[in-house]
Amino acid sequence: MSNRVPFHVSLRLLAAVAVAQLMLLGLGSTTPVAMAQLPAVAATEQTWSGTMTVQDQRRFRFVVKLKQQDDHWQGTLLSPDEGGKSFRLDEVQFGDGNLRFEIKVSGAVYESQLSADAAATKGVWKQRGLEFPLDFKRVDAAPKRKLGSAWRGTINTVIQKLDVVFYTAEDGQLLFDSITQKAGGFLAKDESTDDEVVYVVPAVKGTFRGKRSEDGKSIQGTWKQGLIGLSLELRRVEDPPSEWSVEPPSRPQTPKLPLPYQVEEVTFASQAEGVQLAGTLTLPESPVAAVVLVSGSGPQDRDETLLDHKPFLVIADHLARQGIAVLRYDDRGFGKSTGEFEGATTFDFAKDARGAVSWLSQHPQLKQHPIGICGHSEGGLVAPLVATADARVKFIVLLAGPGVNGERILRSQTPLVLKAAGATDEVVALQTKFQDALIAIVARHPQGTAAELEAAMKARLGEIFSEAEIEKHKFASKVKPAVAQLASPWFREFLKLEPRVALERVACPVLALNGEKDLQVEPKLNLPAIREALQRGGNRDHEVLELPGLNHLFQPCKTGSVGEYAQIELTIAPHVLEKLSSWIRQHVAE
Repeated sequence: MSNRVPFHVSLRLLAAVAVAQLMLLGLGSTTPVAMAQLPAVAATEQTWSGTMTVQDQRRFRFVVKLKQQDDHWQGTLLSPDEGGKSFRLDEVQFGDGNLRFEIKVSGAVYESQLSADAAATKGVWKQRGLEFPLDFKRVDAAPKRKLGSAWRGTINTVIQKLDVVFYTAEDGQLLFDSITQKAGGFLAKDESTDDEVVYVVPAVKGTFRGKRSEDGKSIQGTWKQGLIGLSLELRRVEDPPSEWSVEPPSRPQTPKLPLPYQVEEVTFASQAEGVQLAGTLTLPESPVAAVVLVSGSGPQDRDETLLDHKPFLVIADHLARQGIAVLRYDDRGFGKSTGEFEGATTFDFAKDARGAVSWLSQHPQLKQHPIGICGHSEGGLVAPLVATADARVKFIVLLAGPGVNGERILRSQTPLVLKAAGATDEVVALQTKFQDALIAIVARHPQGTAAELEAAMKARLGEIFSEAEIEKHKFASKVKPAVAQLASPWFREFLKLEPRVALERVACPVLALNGEKDLQVEPKLNLPAIREALQRGGNRDHEVLELPGLNHLFQPCKTGSVGEYAQIELTIAPHVLEKLSSWIRQHVAE
C-alpha cells in the first residue's frame, strides 16, 4: 500500500525483472552561460540550473524557476530526468547572501550561499537524514544538452515493453535512461572489448552485452538484470535530442470533451487549522448523491495520477454520468492545496476529508442528498475514521483498504512485491529479515530519535547477517534512509494503526472491494479482517468482495506486479466502476 519514498522523486521498478524498487536520480551537464550578461539578484524572475550526483550512481538535473511576488519569493523545481516533473518550492528565502527553499511534500531542504556576484550558489541538499552537495548557476533559460553517441532499444519483459537508451553526456560520462518510465541519469560503465560491447549500470544491477553489426548501426545483445536475461537490440540514434521522449501511452478511459456534467474548480477548508484544499467538483444535472474521493499513501494530486493513469478522474467521470456528484482534491501541501504533507499522519488526512464532507453538506445543490466517502488504499483507512466521527457520512466504499495494521501490511507486501519483480528466494529472505528487524526496533523505541534508531539497527545488522551478506547487499548504507522513513510520524502511526477499531464503530453501509492479485494490500489478509470487524460491530449492511484477476489499481492483470501498471491501458476495470455506481445508487434510494 505504501507509496512513501525517501526522496521527492518516485519509486518505480526499472523493469518487471528488477529486484527492488529504485530511487530515481538524475543526469547533468549543462551548457555554459556568459555570466557577465546576467541580471542582478534584484530581478523579479530568475532561472537557475544545477546537477546533483548521488552516491556515484545517479545524476539529477534541476532547473529552479524563481519569481518575486510583492515582498516574497516563490518558485518551482523542474526535474528533467523524471520526465519534466515539477515541484512547488516552499519557504523560499533569497537574498542576504543566501538561497534556501524547501519541498515540504517530501521533506527536502536546500541551503546555500550566493557568490559575490549573486550568479551562483554553493549548497547542500538535505532529505531524511541524507545530504548531497548541490550548486546552481543563474542562466538565461533552462540549458539544452548536446549529447554524444546514443544507442536506443526496447526491452520486452512480456508484461511490459521498456524503451531504454545508453548515451554519452557532454562531459563524456556514459548514462542510461529507462525512457518509458521517465527514469533518467543512471551512471553507466563502458567495459567493452574489441570483440564485445559491454555496458554496466551499477545502480540497477544491470548489464548489456552485445555484438555490433557489420555496418555499425546496431548492437544485438542481451540485457541481464538479476538472474534473468532478455534480448535487446540497440540502434544508433543519429543527431540525438536534448531530452528523450516516448509516445504517450493509450489511456482510453480518460474522459474527453464534451462532458455531460458541470466541472467546477473549488477550494475548501480542512478541519485542520491552516490547511486550504483545492479540488474539482463534478456535478451532474440531477444529482442523487455526492462522494468524496480520498487518495492512497504518498502525496497525490486530485486525480491520483500514476504512470499516466488518472484513477480518480475516471471514477469521477463514471459516477457523474450516473447522477453521483464527486469531490476530489489535491493532498495537503501538494498541487494547489496548502499545508504540509511531511509530518502529517492518517488522522490528519481524516481531518482533510472531514473538511470535504462539510463543504459538500453546505453546497446548495447537494446538501439535501446523501454524502459518502470512497477511499483507495490508505484512503480506505481514512473513510471509516470520518464515518465514525461525522453522522453526515451515509455510506463508505473501501477500494483496496487495509483491514490490519501497517506492520502486518508491510510484512505481507514486501515478499509479494519482490517475488513478482523477479527477486530470488535468497534476496526475498534477506530483504524481509532486514525489514522485520527495522520494524521491531521502531516498535521497541516508539519515542526514539532517528539517530538512536539508526545506531540500534546498525548494531543489529551484525547479529542477523554475516559480514559477507552485509557487504554484498549493502545493508549498512541502507540503514540511514530506511530509518529516516520509518521514523517519520506517518510511518510510526501507520505501523500500529488498527483499522478494526474504527470499522467496528461504522454504522453506515459499507462496500469493500479488493483485487485478487493485489500485492500491496493482500486480499486474503485484509478482506476477512474487514468483514470480521464490521460483523463484530453489528453492521448489517456491508458487502465485502474479492474481485478475480485485478491488481491494486483494479486493473485486469497477469501477475499484479507494480511493473504491469503502466503497460495496462485500462485504468480501472469497467465492471468495478459499474459495481461502484450501482451499489451507491441502490443505497441512496433506500
